[in-house]
Amino acid sequence: MKSKYENMKVIYYRSKLDWYWAPVFVAFWFLLFYIVVISSFNNFPENIMITEEINNTDRFIGERAENLLLRLSKIGPKVVGSPANEQSAVQFILNELSKIRENARHDIYIIEEDVQIASGNYVLWEMVNIYQSIQNVVVKVTPRNTESTSSLLLNSHYDTVPGSSGAGDSGIMIAVIAVINLDSAGSGGREILFQSGPGHPWLMKYYGAHIVHPYASTIGEELFQNGFVPSETDYRIFRDFGHIPGLDMAHSFNGFVYHTKYDRFTTIPRRTYQRTGDNVLALAQALANASELEDPSKHAEGNTVFYDFLGWFIIYYSDLTGVIINITVSVLFLWTLLFYIWNMANQTGMFRRRILLKFLTICGVQFITVNFALLMAVLIAIFLDAVGSPMSWFSKSWMIFGLYFCPVFLILGILPSIYFSHIKDYGLPLAYSIQLLMHSHCLLLTLVTIAMVSLGIRSAFLVMVGVAFYTLSVILNIIASFHKTNFLWLIPHTLCQILPFLFYTYICCAFYATFIPMEGRDGANRNPELLIGGFTVIISFLFAPFLINLLSLVRKSKTILSCFGIVWVIFMALAISPAGFPYVEKEAPQRFFVVEMNFTKLNEDFCETEIMCGYPIFSSRWLEWRNQSFFVVATQPVKVGWPTLKIISKEQTSSKTILFTLEVAGPHHISIFIQPLHDVKLMDWSFTKVPLEQNFKTPYYLYFSYALDPTPLRFHLEFKWETEDWSGPTFAIALIGHKVQDNINNTDDFREFLTSFPAWAHVSAWTSSYESWKL
Repeated sequence: MKSKYENMKVIYYRSKLDWYWAPVFVAFWFLLFYIVVISSFNNFPENIMITEEINNTDRFIGERAENLLLRLSKIGPKVVGSPANEQSAVQFILNELSKIRENARHDIYIIEEDVQIASGNYVLWEMVNIYQSIQNVVVKVTPRNTESTSSLLLNSHYDTVPGSSGAGDSGIMIAVIAVINLDSAGSGGREILFQSGPGHPWLMKYYGAHIVHPYASTIGEELFQNGFVPSETDYRIFRDFGHIPGLDMAHSFNGFVYHTKYDRFTTIPRRTYQRTGDNVLALAQALANASELEDPSKHAEGNTVFYDFLGWFIIYYSDLTGVIINITVSVLFLWTLLFYIWNMANQTGMFRRRILLKFLTICGVQFITVNFALLMAVLIAIFLDAVGSPMSWFSKSWMIFGLYFCPVFLILGILPSIYFSHIKDYGLPLAYSIQLLMHSHCLLLTLVTIAMVSLGIRSAFLVMVGVAFYTLSVILNIIASFHKTNFLWLIPHTLCQILPFLFYTYICCAFYATFIPMEGRDGANRNPELLIGGFTVIISFLFAPFLINLLSLVRKSKTILSCFGIVWVIFMALAISPAGFPYVEKEAPQRFFVVEMNFTKLNEDFCETEIMCGYPIFSSRWLEWRNQSFFVVATQPVKVGWPTLKIISKEQTSSKTILFTLEVAGPHHISIFIQPLHDVKLMDWSFTKVPLEQNFKTPYYLYFSYALDPTPLRFHLEFKWETEDWSGPTFAIALIGHKVQDNINNTDDFREFLTSFPAWAHVSAWTSSYESWKL
């Protein structure tokens, strides 16, 4: 007669499948990913040719946009203030408009054009951006005999960064072309909807109803608006200063060449033109005829939750509806869980208290497992950065699978499997234990959903989707009584996991396609492994525990799960070897900013005496990077045309206040830093008062650029000091000139130095100056 323990071993053994089902199971999900997700993500429409236009009179003609971009990109870099931007690009656009006007139906439309000359200033991150005589080419198309006073604006920019022809950023949007703002964080591909509204859900209604190739997510919008994306678009001007609602769309594919010399016409996939053109044309036609356009303020009623599924269709609803859906799904799961435990007690004959205790124990196991997986990913990220081998996935995104997915899968599967192997004599069938484990994980996701809803995070839908489909599978199993069997419950469970798996892995593709290239331009002051590893863990938590733990149903489960560990070790070895080098010439270069300048104050304490250590700060991003910057002694460049400072007046307006009027002249691009000394406070100046009202960290940073009009920048500064003693200097000011349009002032030593960089490096180089004064 066999003992109870031996009988339980037999039951436990019979409750398992043969080991060879494991590779079949894993292969199924891999095939599903590559056949459905990858093919959908890379699906683009064929370009419509000009010769086919006669049969597609109401369609966007992709070839025409392609030809236009080719001619525009041949102008080369178009930096603000350069002849290429202020003359060639503007004239090119005007010539194209002239051709359109010649073929237009003037009996139906009135076409007007204007070249606007604009000046102003606004806050961008920690910097006041001052622009003078910047050109905007404006075209207005108006139906004849219309009584409408509203307009739809399609906006993009035609200028570029130094050294780039800007085919992707944002020449293609010029070629394709309430606000629809078209920008770029990459070079072609899918154009993601970064922002909608804000506060105008009717815009998403039109986007959802008319978009031809949807690619949008609230996740991207919330990440963008909370500063996780190291870029900015022109849309913020309309949103923050014009208070105009709109849609903000940008290409995010192949961001490796964004703002580099490799952002060329040849790097843009040909089908991009048709995809983007189809979307913009459909949206423009729909929004131009929208009744809400007459008075958008009447329809400002909250935000929208939106996300597309594999680019096939888009789902959208109001944020209030989102809260209701999230809470309803969460409550439904909790009721389903309670019913399952009650039903389980009836089926097994075990006391409900014992079942509940068992469930709470498994919840503890899963909580420890999840945290251990998160800790593992963080340790991997820290280790790779510490040994000098970060970003092996930069040009080889498949490395992420081995470096992060595999160890997470290993821990999510192996720890529960070890736990199950030590409770064989508890009298609970293995299938029940695994179901309880997945219930516990779904409970964790439910709590996360509720927490995100309480914090007002609209992206809570991301977690809710997993909870909803898992709850559906549990309900189906209860109805069919499959949950009482060893294996039949797997059928509804697996079927209900297919859509979440496709959804989450599609989001993976979108996230990696957008953020991996961005890590190459986010500076050297952060560990990029933490972002990629952290996201991988989070997305894994949403779907992996519902799949990986099923491997515990096969024999030799721990051995099979250990294969993930073996793969991880192999990939770690690759990452720290030369094979893991992240950069590739032209395709995924490393970025360097190299500036030749006339800084002559290098000494032991120059960082204490000079503003920003004398570094040639070019943008607010450089403020974070200066600690990773350094000087190399070289030949001094020619001092011609650098910034000059002129004191127009200095007037003590009261015993405690003093007013300076200054004038700055110089090249087209000048950085200005103002540092009040001692306890002096800057009370007023000629620019936006935001930095003063919000107590920005000093020194105050102003960036001045001009295009057509070289008139010096004249401004006033009013300071206050409680001591009433103005005998010493009041403030320090530094002027940094940037000659980014040409290299005529570069020395031979500098040119030779630039040739020393390897082929996989992209070097943005120009000449700058630095001068400072205490006034």
